[in-house]
Amino acid sequence: GQIVTDKFVEIAEMSFTLPNNFTDDRDNPGYFRNEAYNGEIFVYYYDESTQLAIESLEFSCEGLLESFGSEVYSYEKYTLNVDNTECIAFEQLCTSSEYYQNAFTYILPFDSGYYRFDCNVSTDYKNKVDFDKFIESIDLKN
Repeated sequence: GQIVTDKFVEIAEMSFTLPNNFTDDRDNPGYFRNEAYNGEIFVYYYDESTQLAIESLEFSCEGLLESFGSEVYSYEKYTLNVDNTECIAFEQLCTSSEYYQNAFTYILPFDSGYYRFDCNVSTDYKNKVDFDKFIESIDLKN
């Protein structure tokens, strides 16, 4: 159950403002799309360890770095403050023709698990969408 009004989304645990030109898919709650930029946002909740999720992402990023090479793939891990909660972020940039994406994954601890936000956009438009600003717009309901 989510309520979407223009760019404002509200679910039971939080509310947030979508980046410009992202729209909801009424058939797929937690999925938002920007056709022009080949952009997508997926929102999931996992009742699991945040530490395990972070370690798994680091392992995946290292594997992609080995596969693609540093000439076409890079990643960065950093933190954001989301409504006084530390959110772990991973930015991945790939210029390979087989995966031409700028992808962000955010791990936001909540309750006994975490919300995972997978956000991506075509590498051509990586400077057109500020996913960090989107994540920082989250207002958690406690």
